[in-house]
Amino acid sequence: MLRNTPCRPKNIHPARKPQQQLQRRRRRQTGPSAPPAGRGSSPPTSGSKAGPSGGVVPDLARLAWPFDPTVYIGLAAFAVAYLWLARDRSRLQSAFFGLGVLVAWFALETPVDAIGDCCLQSVHMVQHILLGLIAPPLWLLGLTPASAARLARLLPGLRTITEPLPAQVIFAVLMLGWHLPVLYDATLASEPLHIVEHLTFMAGGTLFWWPVLIATSTTARWRLREAGKLVYLVVGTLPQDTVSLILIFSHQPYYEHYVRAARAIAGVDPLTDQTLAGIALMAAGKISFLVAGVKIFFDWMIRVRAEEAGPRLVGG
Repeated sequence: MLRNTPCRPKNIHPARKPQQQLQRRRRRQTGPSAPPAGRGSSPPTSGSKAGPSGGVVPDLARLAWPFDPTVYIGLAAFAVAYLWLARDRSRLQSAFFGLGVLVAWFALETPVDAIGDCCLQSVHMVQHILLGLIAPPLWLLGLTPASAARLARLLPGLRTITEPLPAQVIFAVLMLGWHLPVLYDATLASEPLHIVEHLTFMAGGTLFWWPVLIATSTTARWRLREAGKLVYLVVGTLPQDTVSLILIFSHQPYYEHYVRAARAIAGVDPLTDQTLAGIALMAAGKISFLVAGVKIFFDWMIRVRAEEAGPRLVGG
């Protein structure tokens, strides 16, 4: 006869909750996650702590400042070339150029570079903003019309690629192309390619701002008036907005490097970090273009009033 007693499976303990079983099953299936080796990753140190997913969360306060002699050599050579080229510069123009060099140094030789490469896409985006949108117009503000014309004569082809249409297209291709996942991840895995990316961002930003600023725009065959410059700036926001909106409203992270990287800040997962990167790009682009647009608009109004006042003075 069968006894009327309940049967209990041997592999289930009465005190074990279903949620605990599910967690164990997931760990068996996926295994612990760990940050990848290679550029931007670092072994656990005394300044690191274990993250919630088993990865290492770096102590941001202990990230060393990078020191790359080639950056200092490049910036020094750039400054010497400027001093030779812009011999007719004013103190204000020298200050603008010096500020642009300082911005580039800050992007490349501070923890902005280390944190962006290691852990946070949002910080890496700030680096791109500094190199492509902030530093180039400051460099160009350091030029006079004569020094800009001298530079155009020294560099064959510069006059062609700084015309409004080529400059706009080159900047858009660089902005969209370098943010493709395959290229973005490749730059973080290859230091030479990463250097090329930074150089092209700086060059592309310089080309983009060239037709807008007064001193450099004098070299163009197709010289934009104030209204044309405002339209040019609006069109220039489209590539940035495209990248920004994709990053902000995506439901999944696109860049494998940051998916696998150690979490730098508790609670900031890869998708949140990607959203912050998109917001940073959109905000910086809008602010920089707004500042330039306001200056262009007021210059336009001043010129119009001067032209209106001219005939009156002549007639009087």
